[in-house]
Amino acid sequence: MKSKVTGKSAVGPRTVATSVETHDQAAPHPAAGRSLTPWVFAGFLMTYIPFLIVPVFLNNEHVMKEICPVLLIENAGIGMDLKEILEFSRSWFVEHKTPYIISNSYPPLETLFFVPLLYLDFNTAYVLFTAINFGCYLLLTLALPVLFSRQRQLSPLIILFVATGLFSHGFLFEVERGQFNVIAMLFCLLGIYLFHFHRRWRIPAYVLFSLSAQLKVFPAIFILMLVDNWRDWKAVLKRFALLAAANFLCLFVLGPTAFREFFVTT
Repeated sequence: MKSKVTGKSAVGPRTVATSVETHDQAAPHPAAGRSLTPWVFAGFLMTYIPFLIVPVFLNNEHVMKEICPVLLIENAGIGMDLKEILEFSRSWFVEHKTPYIISNSYPPLETLFFVPLLYLDFNTAYVLFTAINFGCYLLLTLALPVLFSRQRQLSPLIILFVATGLFSHGFLFEVERGQFNVIAMLFCLLGIYLFHFHRRWRIPAYVLFSLSAQLKVFPAIFILMLVDNWRDWKAVLKRFALLAAANFLCLFVLGPTAFREFFVTT
């Protein structure tokens, strides 16, 4: 007798379906883990703000309370830099005197930028400024990386960097002193983002970039990021020249006297 050989497998359809279901259950979709990341970080902030920021910086005694060895100054008055900057603005806006007193080496536009805080008492101004600093930090470290990336997603590595940065010496010093480096960098990088990804918004991009350079001079080094075509060097040089001219004119925002005193004090 001749035996017939068939190509049918001994594994039935029920067995194949069972193996597929088992594989799906064993390997969850990677998006499931990423969807939990914002909620985990939100839970972290719910403990970070009331148990670290409020008792250390926003206490009723208005001094920095040292609760762990990494913090900066024990029982030192908080917001010293903000208080000094507000004195510069008060000297010009309220007393109608020169803002270049004590050790003021900031561009004149910085004096004008902080005038709205003069309508508040210092403690309220410091609390508001601290909230703005935190908001800018989160936008700078969470929102901008998503906008710059192609995936438009937050990776767990970014969340790790953001969380550790909140405990860093530099950021705690920024909050304790009432500085505005984070605000200036947010303006700078937001301007760079608008320049490259939204061509119709290039004028606001130049305004944000110039504002960051007027608040803190160091963002001016990022002008090299405002290049979209290195081969078109004539357009690049024209753009740089116009930005330099606009920022030079901003030095006259408080008048020629303040312009002269700015260069004398610096």
